[in-house]
Amino acid sequence: MNFESFCESLRQEVLFSSEQEDGDLFREERFLEIASDYLSQAGEANGIEPASYDSGDMRISGYSVYGDGEFLDLYTVCYTGKTPPKHLPEQEPERNIKKIAKFFEESAKGLYKRIEESSPVFDLAQQISQNKNDISKLRFILLSDAEIGSLPEKQIEINGCEAEIRKYDIRDLYQIAESKSRREAVEISIRKEFDREIPFIKIDSAKSEYACYLCTFPGKLLADIYGKYGPALLEKNVRSFLQVRGKINKSIRETILDEPQRFLAYNNGIAAVADEITVANGREYAKIISKITNLQIVNGGQTTASIFHAIRNDEADVSSLDVQVKITVIKKKELFEHFVPKISQYANSQNKINIADFSANDAFNKKIEELSRSVWTPEIRISGKKTQWFYERVRGQYAEFKSGLSPAKQKAFDAVNPLGQKFTKTDMAKYINAWAQLPYHVCRGAEINYQEFVLRMRDEWKPVLDEAYYKNLIAKAILFRKTDDIIAEQDFGGYKSQITAYTMALLSHLSAQMLDLNVIWEKQELPSGLEIKITDTCGKVKKHIWTPEKEMNISEWCKREKCWTSLIEGEKNFNIDLESWKTAKENIIAVVAEAGGVGGARTAEEIAEIEEVSQVAADIWFSLAKWGKETNSLPPWHRRISFSLGLLAQRGAKPSPKQARQGIIIIRKAKDLGFL
Repeated sequence: MNFESFCESLRQEVLFSSEQEDGDLFREERFLEIASDYLSQAGEANGIEPASYDSGDMRISGYSVYGDGEFLDLYTVCYTGKTPPKHLPEQEPERNIKKIAKFFEESAKGLYKRIEESSPVFDLAQQISQNKNDISKLRFILLSDAEIGSLPEKQIEINGCEAEIRKYDIRDLYQIAESKSRREAVEISIRKEFDREIPFIKIDSAKSEYACYLCTFPGKLLADIYGKYGPALLEKNVRSFLQVRGKINKSIRETILDEPQRFLAYNNGIAAVADEITVANGREYAKIISKITNLQIVNGGQTTASIFHAIRNDEADVSSLDVQVKITVIKKKELFEHFVPKISQYANSQNKINIADFSANDAFNKKIEELSRSVWTPEIRISGKKTQWFYERVRGQYAEFKSGLSPAKQKAFDAVNPLGQKFTKTDMAKYINAWAQLPYHVCRGAEINYQEFVLRMRDEWKPVLDEAYYKNLIAKAILFRKTDDIIAEQDFGGYKSQITAYTMALLSHLSAQMLDLNVIWEKQELPSGLEIKITDTCGKVKKHIWTPEKEMNISEWCKREKCWTSLIEGEKNFNIDLESWKTAKENIIAVVAEAGGVGGARTAEEIAEIEEVSQVAADIWFSLAKWGKETNSLPPWHRRISFSLGLLAQRGAKPSPKQARQGIIIIRKAKDLGFL
């Protein structure tokens, strides 16, 4: 795809979204979302949270907090909507960077006390104020669909913290989209930046595919490198995993604090890859590693982060701590994508999770892509046309499909694959996890939610990938998107994405996941009447999430499972009558009788399991959930199911076949362990 086609495709995608919600602010937010996808795919960003604020001398469009809260990126968007792209006026970049800096400075001084709690930046401003002394790496980033010249400065100092200045303009986004490349290479000069010498042993492969450098890094050096370059050192999937599962392993931390001199013996070390290693003559050693280009840790990210945090938070003495490191330089670049997951897969990771866990979902994504290219929607009543939903397994596929077509064929492609029916893998994870009643995962951001989705699919959920599954997935997409539109119309004043996730999850819960998705698929829209129920439901959700416990900020509250469980505990006060909907004309909510159901008639075995699970009292299920947590006898998803079954029992409602099947498993396990 050439540059001009890319620019026009991006503009059309933004404009299409703007048909639903007019205004420059929404177009900027949509551009930010698209740019975030590209940057996250290339490992240049960590999932950007939209947060628009403009008050003259302060301006911000979004942010990303990562690491353990010590890394902060602040974004501002300059969106023009022009093709061919224009050059931003010479003073515009500097003016916008100053506005970001002013926002950070005022936030550190307590801006959150002077703005409305409903402001999209309230939580961010509060977090900066409370944690300003913990921020070790700060970046101010300018995003634009225009072309940006060179920035006046690469770094500025503000409130005692050095902020790196970055820009991603339309040319940068195009290069990322075309190359599908990793992030911009980072050059680490060991001798020049850290005044250290690293001796090594080099081993070349027999076929000259790669070279391995075996060495040890002092713990302080490793922590200093991580402190300077942050999670950019971690291969993208490793970084996302650490955000999902946390960074501090208890045994690693104990070794750092109590026996640092034995760390080399106890720890499995670090496996990394690099584009290039520069060797020099040393002062103490004949040959040393003087520079590493594009160092990427593919196994050992937890070790790296743990040492950094132990020094920072516990003032650990790591003067006697060393870490073994193996750095592989892949000489044949076409082998890079093959080598990285294999290195991680075969490394003996202490946390038992590695990149292979994340690449294991490739078959799932490929099957969804295959179904999206073969399954047609029902005929649309007005036009009589059938269309397809386009699954973009890799960011940019949609535009790539169109780029080589003639104008006439592009028009035909658009008719079959409307832009509004394109969805990505992070979109898909939102739809599925929200419906699975995991809104607190969805609220953690697109990248982390997707990794949670992958882990859940690996550990507890093996879907049958057939046409029926795909149609239900698209129905969930329609429900999620329409819910989002309805909430936007309410003008709640902020936290739209969180309210959407929780509203969808609550609809799933209140209907016992028996919403007739087939009706939504057949109509390709929500049946009349359901929108009113969504409006009622989202109002209840908004009221709940806007009253967090213990003075917690709203964004963080929505990321907690307690936010969800406390919401559904109060469902008796909602007065949302879904039961009476069963007799409505469109039969929206189908609380399935003995021979019915989403996906067909129930088997005798399913009916028996539902009856068995229904005989268990609500207080038993609640006690099971509590016991499972206190004794760690039940995994989190079984505790969630136990709690949900308790709520169903309280209402006298029947569980779904899937819930009943898991309930049987939980009961048997509890009996085996002596609980029942």
